[in-house]
Amino acid sequence: FKRRLMLRPDDPAIRKTQQERRAHEIRQVEILKRQKRAKAEFRYFLQSKFGNLVRAWRRAIDPHGEFQISRQRLCQVARQLGYHGDLRVLWNAVDCDGSGYTSLEEIDFLSGQAIAQFRCWIRQVVDQTYEDRLAPVQFLDTIGKQRDGHGKVMFHMMDPRNTRKVFYKQFKYYCKKWGFTTELGTIFQGLDMMGAGFLSESDFSFLDNWDPPAWLAATENPETLNDLKAH
Repeated sequence: FKRRLMLRPDDPAIRKTQQERRAHEIRQVEILKRQKRAKAEFRYFLQSKFGNLVRAWRRAIDPHGEFQISRQRLCQVARQLGYHGDLRVLWNAVDCDGSGYTSLEEIDFLSGQAIAQFRCWIRQVVDQTYEDRLAPVQFLDTIGKQRDGHGKVMFHMMDPRNTRKVFYKQFKYYCKKWGFTTELGTIFQGLDMMGAGFLSESDFSFLDNWDPPAWLAATENPETLNDLKAH
């Protein structure tokens, strides 16, 4: 094409093709801008109603813990909540991989990533605690019986007085004590489903039911992260 253009720059067919290509590129840029704007507006809308996007996901978008939402479900929830934006554009913005479903990390990647990393850390700490028998005696049987209930076990490890509540001060203290310091405020607020100012056992159980993609929790090796995304 370029060679033809150089040899016959005034050829109407070549000029038409060039114009159509440029018009297509302009349309694509405009579509991406509209999608970005729609997603930003929807995120702001959810934050204004629920305080943060993870809470909005858990309470309104995915209250049954399916962790993947269809277009029909998202549009239904958006209208019920009073969102009046263009749902077609919004869906194309939040179905990033074209799978026909959207997920927490597609609506709020940073919070999803932080909580996925926290979930991964919990599993490591709980498993190591069980293997080394470092936890108080009352937790060892619980850990042994609930190897798939790492979140619930961690809740009880952070609540040694059995108050059934973990406030942010406790949460921060134990996370730092056991080696996790990333986005603690974001994680706490996201897990605090009802905005009560404390976490309950059910808030930690959310982490046991969620099975995020492995690449979302990857932090150490950029090459490994890319490999995981590719699969």
